[in-house]
Amino acid sequence: MDDLTLVRDHTIYACVMGSRAFGLATEASDTDRRGVYLAPTPLFWR
Repeated sequence: MDDLTLVRDHTIYACVMGSRAFGLATEASDTDRRGVYLAPTPLFWR
């Protein structure tokens, strides 16, 4: 399983932060994202 699939399938919380979250974004602003990822149990025992 690749990293992108793991993140997509096991993200339990995701949000937008920074200027976009506070309504202060301009045309030049990027999008800052944060999240919580919970890895599947077998990955803890590698």
